[in-house]
Amino acid sequence: IKADVIDELNCSNDMEFWDEGNELEILLNIVKSQLVSHFNQTPRFNNSASAAPDSHLNSTQKNSHSSNTLNSRVVHHSSSHDIKTQVDFSLPFQTPSSQEEVIQRIQHAVKDVIEHSVNTHHPFFLNRLYTGTNPVGVISESLIAALNTSPDTFAVAPMLTVLQRRMVEAAADLFGMDLDSCNGTFCPGGSYSNMLAMIAARNQRFKSVKKFGVQSLSGKPTVFTSAQAHYSISSAAMVLGLGSDAVVSVECDIDGCIRIDELRRLILESQDQGNSPFFVCATAGTTVLGAFDRLDEIAEICREFSLWMHVDASYGGSMVMSPIHKAYLNGIQSADSIAWNAHKLLGVPLQCSMLLTKSPDVLSKSISSHAEYLYHEDHDEQEYDTGDMTLQCGRRADVIKLWLAWQRYGKNGFASRVEYAVIMAQSCAEMITARGFPLLLVQKPASVNVCFWFVSKRTRDCAQSRQSSHLCLLSNALSGSSPWKSDVMEGWKSSEKKGSVSFCESVPGACEICTQIDATTRRIYGLMRKDGTMLINYSSLPDFKAPSFFRLAFNSPQIQESDLKTILDKLIELGNQSVPEEEHLSSNESSQCVLM
Repeated sequence: IKADVIDELNCSNDMEFWDEGNELEILLNIVKSQLVSHFNQTPRFNNSASAAPDSHLNSTQKNSHSSNTLNSRVVHHSSSHDIKTQVDFSLPFQTPSSQEEVIQRIQHAVKDVIEHSVNTHHPFFLNRLYTGTNPVGVISESLIAALNTSPDTFAVAPMLTVLQRRMVEAAADLFGMDLDSCNGTFCPGGSYSNMLAMIAARNQRFKSVKKFGVQSLSGKPTVFTSAQAHYSISSAAMVLGLGSDAVVSVECDIDGCIRIDELRRLILESQDQGNSPFFVCATAGTTVLGAFDRLDEIAEICREFSLWMHVDASYGGSMVMSPIHKAYLNGIQSADSIAWNAHKLLGVPLQCSMLLTKSPDVLSKSISSHAEYLYHEDHDEQEYDTGDMTLQCGRRADVIKLWLAWQRYGKNGFASRVEYAVIMAQSCAEMITARGFPLLLVQKPASVNVCFWFVSKRTRDCAQSRQSSHLCLLSNALSGSSPWKSDVMEGWKSSEKKGSVSFCESVPGACEICTQIDATTRRIYGLMRKDGTMLINYSSLPDFKAPSFFRLAFNSPQIQESDLKTILDKLIELGNQSVPEEEHLSSNESSQCVLM
């Protein structure tokens, strides 16, 4: 048996024509052509972190760019059945017996993965809060794989553990934290960062929990966050044994920001009920609207009630790079912890997330298990053994991705990318407003997300046949009885209504207008996925009782202003396909339909 194992191992690693260095060079050359081809599938005007508006292009270049982009595909749609039929998913039993067989296996496998994947580099991929990475991002991932070490102790990752400390300090400095007392760690995603912050807050407030669990507590710990916060807050409460019921959802105002008056009221109410409030999660860049909570006001409340202030800046934290837009984050320096994802607005490869803490030892005190067999206390570089600050043992060296991206583009390059995203969002919103029906803006962009509805002719006619209704803002907007001309949320402000925001006050499912718009949005999304020209997600705001709408997330530096018209025209085309022939409303007709 021993001889057979050795023979098989030799066959795997020591083919007569290969050593590992030679094999790596050959495989990299093979995959390089495939990756470069993937990058070049869509037109790119420059190779910078940011792209300049296409005012520098002449009309021929603009038309060529839009035409080439429209003729390419974000994804070549295949069903799961198609993929299972077209791809050989068999797992070989025998080790390849020749160099040619190794090359063939790897080449075919890479080809299959690329062909059946979404091209996130495409300018028309506006589906998620991340976009395609860049050449230095690919290099950084390759370096991580080549080093293949875990930056949890200095002994196995001397350069990387020192680099982690440097990048944590750089991020903390950007957010205005005290460099003499702050700390932080890289995390596998913003959801994990949020959970780690909640663990630290809970264990610091309730000292007995780390050893005896939540059953040792007499009062129920409670968490406060906005109704439009990320779902990971509720998930974290479930994982921590608090239960999702421990998360108090605070109403948002019409701008999508947590209502400060409601936050205060609910904290007092929770205390009166015998509960133990301990954690407030503010959001800097909500997933749907891209809204920023008023951090300075939340900080005052947290100080008043001695609550841990966490800021989920996973999405919007990168605004800190821009001298123009860092004011979005006023008050963040008061936070006890901050979650930030560089893989979102900065184009760093997935995932590159960080949790920063005001206190230097709160994570180690809350989480450390003192695994002496791994984290030794008898060497000079112990301060760089940071693995015991998180729930992970082994982890990827994500710090390399941020480090190399910063080397490649610099802080100014990051700032330009963020600023360009805001410009594109504003330009798109202005185009939707100027165009009018069949497109209807939900609200003016809070930052880099643009939310809007496609309204079919049938839905508009249905609304116009009705008298003005105080129950449905959308119905009023479509019937021409509303006093505003820009977006539906502006109508709420104009109505001078107070209290909870509600687009429709009808019994759920009873409003024909909202039901039709919701169904149309979902049908268009299905057609869009099959068409493959672009990929835009749809969202909803259940707390606002708003039907589903499209959300454009502008974070790609590849998109040009000339692309915006192409995207909107294509969406109208798909919208017309989603309804019967007699209901079609062309893009030419749309400009004649405006809110009165």
